[in-house]
Amino acid sequence: MPEPERRAGRPSKRWLFLLELLHAFPSTFFLYGEPFYARRQFGWSYGQIGLSQALSGLCIAVSSALGGQIAHRVGPRTAMGMGLAGSLIGVLIGAAGLAGGGIGGFLLAFVVVSFSQAVAWPGVEAALMGGEPPARVQNFVGYFNLTWSLGTATAFLLATPLMARLGLRALFLVPAVFYAVNLLVLRFVVPRYDTALVFAEAGDLQEGAEPGALAGGAESNAPESEAALDSDVRALTASQRAAFRWLGWIANPFAYLAILVIVTYNPATQERLDLPFASASVWFSLWFYVRTLAFELLRRWTWWHYRWPFLCLTFGVTMASFAAITLAPNVATLLIAQVAFGLSVGLIYQSSLFYSMAGSETQGAHGGFHESFIGIGTMLGPLVTYGGALLLPTRPDFPIWLVLALMTVGLGTLAAIGRRTA
Repeated sequence: MPEPERRAGRPSKRWLFLLELLHAFPSTFFLYGEPFYARRQFGWSYGQIGLSQALSGLCIAVSSALGGQIAHRVGPRTAMGMGLAGSLIGVLIGAAGLAGGGIGGFLLAFVVVSFSQAVAWPGVEAALMGGEPPARVQNFVGYFNLTWSLGTATAFLLATPLMARLGLRALFLVPAVFYAVNLLVLRFVVPRYDTALVFAEAGDLQEGAEPGALAGGAESNAPESEAALDSDVRALTASQRAAFRWLGWIANPFAYLAILVIVTYNPATQERLDLPFASASVWFSLWFYVRTLAFELLRRWTWWHYRWPFLCLTFGVTMASFAAITLAPNVATLLIAQVAFGLSVGLIYQSSLFYSMAGSETQGAHGGFHESFIGIGTMLGPLVTYGGALLLPTRPDFPIWLVLALMTVGLGTLAAIGRRTA
């Protein structure tokens, strides 16, 4: 991946992509590998697994907003360091708990890692995109999404194979190595992206100017009241920009609601389709790689910017493919549905992050909101699974239909907001 163009006087942002790659792998390995681990180690029911994933989502929702404020007020580097250090401590607690055979250490580790990892995300986003014009944000969003999604896909692909080969302790030891290396990269390699460096530099910003109004071209002459321009140079009013931000923030948690229900159901689908544990996550990882492909396509293809009907159509595809994955009668259906799911959730995520960052005056805070809404979806999906199982325990597919009902409400909400952007 070529390094995005560097602005004069600013440090290279190449190392931030390495840091994000090394962060995405252990976070996904730990959180998405947890259902398989809990099922094997403790014999948890799918309702219990859902509750643990919901707890993780709650931690992410709170800590993402906190991380965004830290990145905005203190500096992105501080947020990154705090998140990585906390994550390392968390997996070490889990490893110690596993050695003692206790569930308490595991639960504590799960909470600490869930909370800490999300503190780092807004810091990376703010360091990458703070103060950049919308055209450059489009590229940075694309490269950023390519980086973390590739790390995520590879981590989930290897989750059950590594646990089968190295033992269940791999759930803690593999992330521990990555978090330790990442802290070294942050300390000795990554330049100091502090608030002053990222959001303002001599000659770039005048007092009262928008952070997006950088030197050079018409952008630097745009008044405060003017909307930012996207990569297609399409002007937006401030209210339109806010509406699209909310479209992304609402659509993305629903996508993650679906994702986490899929993650919670993965062990059940594995058993229903008679897939071996050692290769289970391999069969379920296709949509991760398709999402990565979607990010690259969307980085190059900008027609989708600010077209809310297309976002709604994509949301509908997410709903249909979600149902097909969780109810798949055979492996062929599972794989085909994952292709559609990966493409659709890729566009939804790309929309949320792009609208959060393009023309934003507070990239750190908005990045925190973007991640926080992901945490809400991450929390609600497993809660719906657990609640549906309690309401109709004889119908294991009932939570799936409940999710689809909630997503239908979400689709109506998106359409209502979208109509106001005209």
